Amino acid sequence: MGALSAEPDMAKTIDVLSSSGAPLQAEMRDALVHSIPLKKAESGLDALYLWGRVIATGGRDYVVAEGFRGAAGEVGPDGKLRLTLVHCVTQDGVNWADLPAPLPTEAAACRALITPFTGDGAFVCRLGKDGLQIVPSGDDDGDAADDGGGDDAAGADGAERSLDDPVRSVPELLRLKCLCDAVNAECGAVPVGALVEDADRRVRPSLAFRPAAVPEALEAWSHRLDGPSSKVTLADDPVGSWAVRHDALLGRTEVRSTVWLGYRAFVCGRTGEWGGLYVGSGTRNNDLVFML
Repeated sequence: MGALSAEPDMAKTIDVLSSSGAPLQAEMRDALVHSIPLKKAESGLDALYLWGRVIATGGRDYVVAEGFRGAAGEVGPDGKLRLTLVHCVTQDGVNWADLPAPLPTEAAACRALITPFTGDGAFVCRLGKDGLQIVPSGDDDGDAADDGGGDDAAGADGAERSLDDPVRSVPELLRLKCLCDAVNAECGAVPVGALVEDADRRVRPSLAFRPAAVPEALEAWSHRLDGPSSKVTLADDPVGSWAVRHDALLGRTEVRSTVWLGYRAFVCGRTGEWGGLYVGSGTRNNDLVFML
């Protein structure tokens, strides 16, 4: 993202992060260069850019774009960034589908899912009363086998599984949207000073942005959704949440999340360009304490 644009430069982001384990096939990249601007105009968005790629077991990965209307958000009374982000997905680089916005109960259900994405947009994850995914077995002719058997569909703890649970199933595309929101909330790294608040409390890219003198320090990075005036930086995250790599020859710094493996952000010290990308399986690393 340059100082004059609210959209990260897709080609620059892919070029920088491809050497860090975030590659994109040349055919897909060429298709996105043309299809993303078309989708942006069709949807009436003011910004639409590549968010990342979610690896699926079936080989048909999800390529996700993120966008918004208006400025790059507004600052609320609490200082937090208020920005409604929309996401759309493609698997061929040409045809796009909008991802549905989840309800709070659906977002909570998605956080409990740990199985890989299938790559089938019509796939539906069924959930039990305890909120855990019911993994089909056999020919999956009925719910009895999935629920543990028995006429009352009792689970292992003897509690009856009711079909009247608030969230009984989660479509994969809804789960994909919840993943985008979760990664944005916990990652969304931006260089400190890259975004500013104007007189109308709207957030815009800073025209005078210059990377920090020590960009490899976590104090030089912040969370986008915390707002440009926030004093909270990546250094305030749990110890070990981020890994940093600085290339003094190229004048470029990259930060990598160890919580959402596959998320990376970069800043170029010479040009001030910055951006981020997620390329991963969609699984959160909950074992960070054992990695330290």
